[in-house]
Amino acid sequence: MTASFLLTSGTSFEIEDIPVGVSYEVIESESEYVASYQIMEGQTNVANGANAKPDLSLTTGSHTIQVNKDPQVVFSNRKVACDITITKKIDMTYGNLLESEYKQQSFNFEIVLTGLGNLKYNEIMVEYNKDNNSDPIKRTLADVMSLSEAEGEQTAAERVTFIISLHHNESFRLKGLPYNSTCHVTEQASADYIASYTINHNEDAQLQAAPKANTKKNTALSLNAAEIIDPNDKNIEFVFTNQYEFAPYILPAAGTNDTRPWLAFIFVGFLFCAGVYFVVNRKRKSNVE
Repeated sequence: MTASFLLTSGTSFEIEDIPVGVSYEVIESESEYVASYQIMEGQTNVANGANAKPDLSLTTGSHTIQVNKDPQVVFSNRKVACDITITKKIDMTYGNLLESEYKQQSFNFEIVLTGLGNLKYNEIMVEYNKDNNSDPIKRTLADVMSLSEAEGEQTAAERVTFIISLHHNESFRLKGLPYNSTCHVTEQASADYIASYTINHNEDAQLQAAPKANTKKNTALSLNAAEIIDPNDKNIEFVFTNQYEFAPYILPAAGTNDTRPWLAFIFVGFLFCAGVYFVVNRKRKSNVE
């Protein structure tokens, strides 16, 4: 005998008066959630199991009804999603600007998202953490992209690109990116700063991106690879740090970039002065004699 049924969160399906000795198996179909189950007989857990990732069916395997036992099969489903945060820092170790000045400097980031599935623009939540605000500022991706109400109701495109600006100690968080979606970040070039980034993440996260640093200022910096949301990813933070590079004072140009003519002129002048000194000194000696 086989029975199929559909359950929503918090609902149940009960089969009564199953004879002792009858075997049963419960299979949950695949979904975008990671499935797990427990079989309880009273307060005793007699079996359990779980998938490692979404999009897989899950079976309890075959079990037999025991005397005076009423098994309860409980399936749980965990949504696979990950928050990605982009944080901005400025390192003024080699600069002498006042904090009030360099905190006014804004840095632009291009963010590219793919694989958002059936999510609408107004269903994708983001948070801004400002340096002078204790609570995050909550927005939708539709707000960030300045979409109209009608546009916000549309399903997100396969590739979504937008720009954000951050100051020192500010961050931007993308909430609940779905499994298999990707996020790529590029910090645009900024004068007088050398950019680098590090990555903070949960212990089991599977990272595609790796820490990276520029070697010269006024150069854009991109993740070396788009970050893919894997089943074990929970919270990933990319911390972009810009180190101020001291610009030494350069003397005004002397009229030519090639110093060889000047060196030759000085050398000739030296020879001329030496020659004059030699002649004058010789005449003095002659007069004395």
